[in-house]
Amino acid sequence: MPVTGPCTGDREPRVAIRGSFLLAFTGMRGTLGTCPRDARVACNPFWEEPAVSRSLSLVVAATSLLVAAAGDAQAQTIPAPFADNYTFLDLGTPFGVPSALGGLLIRAEDPNTLLIGGAANSANAKIYQVGLVRDVDNHIIGLSAARPAVLASAQGTFGGIDGGLDVAPNGTLLYTTYSSNEIGQIKPGSTGPDLITALAPLGVTGSVGSLAFVPPGFPSAGALKIVSYNASTWYSTSIAANPNGTYAIAPQSLARPLGGGGPEGILFVEGGNVEFPVNSVLVCYYGLGKVVAYELDANSDPILSTARDFMTSVAGAEGAARDPLTGDFLFSTFQGGNRVLVVRGFEVSCPADLNDDGLVDAADLGILLGAWGTTGSSADLNADGAVDGADLSVILGAWGPCA
Repeated sequence: MPVTGPCTGDREPRVAIRGSFLLAFTGMRGTLGTCPRDARVACNPFWEEPAVSRSLSLVVAATSLLVAAAGDAQAQTIPAPFADNYTFLDLGTPFGVPSALGGLLIRAEDPNTLLIGGAANSANAKIYQVGLVRDVDNHIIGLSAARPAVLASAQGTFGGIDGGLDVAPNGTLLYTTYSSNEIGQIKPGSTGPDLITALAPLGVTGSVGSLAFVPPGFPSAGALKIVSYNASTWYSTSIAANPNGTYAIAPQSLARPLGGGGPEGILFVEGGNVEFPVNSVLVCYYGLGKVVAYELDANSDPILSTARDFMTSVAGAEGAARDPLTGDFLFSTFQGGNRVLVVRGFEVSCPADLNDDGLVDAADLGILLGAWGTTGSSADLNADGAVDGADLSVILGAWGPCA
């Protein structure tokens, strides 16, 4: 039986014009019609009218929305073959984060704080710091009821943060902006964007939806992958460090049409997870209301013929992130209640375990030292192009059993 859960909660009016997205798809974009993203009351089959009240305690709400609970007719579903091994929990709407929600991220050095975009797509967009509540096994079970602090503003030339939020090797945050088709960069300690890069000159059709760096342990680790929301296209590019701590983004080197659906979140999954025999990627599709799994090719780009539905009936699927402590998959919903959901069943990523014995120890340190100063090695744990002191810090920080 598929795993189901509730898809209820507050629905708030759209706060920014989102452009056009596909309502129906035939493999040719726009063949069956389009719909403005802020007109989803009429167009999105998962839309519900705004609720009367908001939750007062998100932690209580999260613990009451376990996946075993009976859902409504539009309940999120994890279908076969994934249903036997993966479950999900609706954490609710982050208190104090204005709708709509955008991209999200949990940094390894601060695993109890969720970074998430609020007032997404608008000139008032910001990245908020939401506390996480964990159980005795470190799984996330709730969101803090305390009002979150603002990390930084996250606007574009116009519009603001969308579904993409990730961190570069030096700690600089990169985020996508809608509908200005840009990538913003926020250096550590900054309270707003230090650099905004237009993507059209780089060959990315507007407007962009999301971005993600290929993690260590994958082919092309450190490459930057981008998806266009409107064009439903996957792009591959790279970055190079600027002297001031930001990054120059290279023109795209690959453009792979995804066939429609309004892609937003990107999450890489290591081969060896249950039902993922090879390295794969999960893509959140806003327009289709689902999360799709693809196997990856030798450059960590999706193989479209391997598409499988991982989760369906997800209203407003948006950003995607990985929990560094448990491997759990989190994603936000832009309009479908402005909620955060967490999917359990994935193994924790342990890239510092270079010999795959379940431990980060002297054997892994020896491998790293043997690769010192080289490029293109699996020991380049921060994917900055060289094995050096930064990778040694990763090894020492992960010392001991993989969680």
